[in-house]
Amino acid sequence: MNKKLLISAILLFFIISLGITAQKEKEKEADKIPEEYKVAITGRLLWENKSPVGEGAYVELSEVIEKEGKIITRFKVGDGGIALNPSTRTDETGKFTIVADRRFWEESGQFTLSVLLGGKEHYLQSSKDIPLVIVVKERAREVDLGDIIVH
Repeated sequence: MNKKLLISAILLFFIISLGITAQKEKEKEADKIPEEYKVAITGRLLWENKSPVGEGAYVELSEVIEKEGKIITRFKVGDGGIALNPSTRTDETGKFTIVADRRFWEESGQFTLSVLLGGKEHYLQSSKDIPLVIVVKERAREVDLGDIIVH
């Protein structure tokens, strides 16, 4: 029993270490973005009762492509299988800031956000379950999405 517990603890530590390493790599990449392409995307995640989702929700940007009448989200993967989609975690008030390279959504000119909370992925949607797509003006350096309700 103790051996299983030890193996589980080591595995958990390894998974957490990989996540921290991947986040640090993304932060290094954000530092490498040329200023003319850098965009800061901010917002605050709230539950339907308007309370903040709290600290640690994972927020990720995905390019949106419309193809044959369907909306497809694009995830980009780099060397070593590391996701290249810009992402971050929320603070204790549900606020987040993603520093992104506008070339990431260059093909379609639009993106959406997904939120991972409690092991469940949520996409930005209207009350009618229509995916919400964000289009950023060409010269915009900051985009404030305001309060976002997570369903």
